[in-house]
Amino acid sequence: PNTRGPYVKPGAEALLDALVVYFGPEHVAEMTGRSRRLVPAANGNGFVHTSRAERGVSIANVNLTERRRFQNGEKLIAIISEAGATGVSLHADKNERNQRRRLHIVPELGWSASKVVQQFGRTHRTNQLMPPEYVL
Repeated sequence: PNTRGPYVKPGAEALLDALVVYFGPEHVAEMTGRSRRLVPAANGNGFVHTSRAERGVSIANVNLTERRRFQNGEKLIAIISEAGATGVSLHADKNERNQRRRLHIVPELGWSASKVVQQFGRTHRTNQLMPPEYVL
C-alpha cells in the first residue's frame, strides 16, 4: 500500500505529477499519452486524479490544445513524452506569440540516437528566433 503520499510512483509518471502539482496545471502544457493527471484537491486536502481535458476539449485534442497554449504564451512550461510528441514543434517560432528562449531539459536520454536527435528537434527548428538551451 502507498503510505508515503502521492509521489510514490515509479519513473516518469511521478516526475510528471510532481511538476504539474508544483507549478500548477494552469502553467504546464502536458503533451503525453496520459488521459488523467494528479492535481491538488479543490478543498486543499490532498490530491485527486482528474482528466487532462478541459471542459469543451476532447481527450483526443488535448495535446493540440496544450501545444497551442504553450506557443501562445498562455502556459510557459511544456512537458512532452514520446507518446505525445509526434509532429510537435515547440521552438521559439518567429510566427508565434511565445518567442522566449526554450530551456529543453532532458531527464533521461533514449537508447536510440535518432530518437534523441528527433527529441532535440522539437525545440530547435528552422524559422526560430533563437536556439534553445539544452540541459542533460
